[in-house]
Amino acid sequence: MARFCLLLILLPLLFVQSCAEIVPLTGGEEDGTAPRVRSQQPEQAMTYYSGNSIVVTFDEYVKLNDPATTITINPAGVKVNSELKNKTLTLSWDGELESNTTYIIQLNGTVRDINENNDSIMQFVFSTGAVIDSLSFSGKVAGAFSNAAQGQITVGLYPPDSNPAQSKPVYATRTDAQGTFRFNYLKAARYQLFAFQDANKDQKVQPAEAIAFSDTLVTPGDTIPVVLRMFPQIPVRQILRTTFVAPGMLVVHNYDSLDASRLTINGEPAEILQAYSGDSIAFTLPENASSNYVFAYDTTTLTKPFTAAERTVPLVIQQEGKTGKWKTGDSLSFRINDRITAVDTSLIDIVTAKGSAVPYTVVQQRKNSFALVPDPKTIDPFTVKFRKNAVQGRTLKTDTINFAYTTLLTADLSNLKINCSGFDGQWIIELTQNDRVIYSAIKAVGDTTVLFEQIEPGQYNARCTADLNGNGKWDTGDYATKQQPEEVKRFTLTQKLRPNWDVEETLTNTP
Repeated sequence: MARFCLLLILLPLLFVQSCAEIVPLTGGEEDGTAPRVRSQQPEQAMTYYSGNSIVVTFDEYVKLNDPATTITINPAGVKVNSELKNKTLTLSWDGELESNTTYIIQLNGTVRDINENNDSIMQFVFSTGAVIDSLSFSGKVAGAFSNAAQGQITVGLYPPDSNPAQSKPVYATRTDAQGTFRFNYLKAARYQLFAFQDANKDQKVQPAEAIAFSDTLVTPGDTIPVVLRMFPQIPVRQILRTTFVAPGMLVVHNYDSLDASRLTINGEPAEILQAYSGDSIAFTLPENASSNYVFAYDTTTLTKPFTAAERTVPLVIQQEGKTGKWKTGDSLSFRINDRITAVDTSLIDIVTAKGSAVPYTVVQQRKNSFALVPDPKTIDPFTVKFRKNAVQGRTLKTDTINFAYTTLLTADLSNLKINCSGFDGQWIIELTQNDRVIYSAIKAVGDTTVLFEQIEPGQYNARCTADLNGNGKWDTGDYATKQQPEEVKRFTLTQKLRPNWDVEETLTNTP
């Protein structure tokens, strides 16, 4: 009797093991209410299989979700067709399979139950030879700039002589919510490793999809997981774009570096107001009786309307940089949305909370900006008051506006020294809060420390960017030239900065 009971317990377990592996390729937990395989022909992990179909019966009535893109076969080579009748799914293919090869048919959320749309991710494995290949390979995909895990990313293994940007992978899988991926049942060989978003699930890279790749060929069975850094592709076309900042400015963007001397507006050379970066520059918008502007840059010509509403946008004074706080000795920067023709200091006052006037000087920084430098002996909070017509553009004058500031004294601030001796070359060191840059400095080649003096107390994180080309910003990668994106490291500073403290932190550059 005892033996009979034991047999009743073991039989269902053996039965389940002979069916398809319900393997979450994305690494997530299996949905307990998803359809389950009741039987399968051929059995899981069959060898010497020479047929051209797999028949699977589920424990409930099911429906198929986009089988054309959610069913894949590894290694690729044939197209898998699907036919569903009641609880039975038939997967078939035309053409010959490779001999002595392990095949994995993957159903990535293909099968759903009728009522709840619950699904699972399944693998059906068989071999056309004597053995089931058993090698595996794993890794992780993270954002090159954000360092965040990248889920639902297609990761492919490609032959060494193929171009992953133009062909489909031999083996493919997807990352889970933690960005991890794993290949199973691999044949011993060397492969290119390439990842991409695959938004349309066609297993081919599109120009707008972010990508990641390994610098070297990978070998299944390696025990050290690979980390791929995903980055946006550089657009192939260099498209000129323009944005009006009414009433008197035009911002021009280009995907490549922008040479201001090659831009004309209505046939005349453009006047630079402010260069935001190498590919984004603000220009003066020339007066124009017509409702259209014509922009020409080399062989690119754009015609853009300038509406009556845009022509009547008021001239506005805006603060630049850190707002609402003033550190002794600093300047207060302001800009307007046109080229400045006059700043009337008789219409600008700086007044403390106690009603005292604060002396100041004016410095014009750019053609559309200026700075006020308050008396460094000022210790009280104050307000900068711009009266009507204090600043004039080419056709309009500003309205009344006030800006209030608190005063930060030396005793209110902190000094932070960061030791970064392990960071070779030039790096951009930024102090951030909620991923917003508060302070920034350059660690030059040969430097081992960076000093942030007289900064506001608080808890900061550090973001360190390898500035390989010395342009002062993060640069994406380029698969065509096998250029990886510039490396970004993130750290949480262990100490909270407090008023009138000198703090020292050490950042370790580990792989």
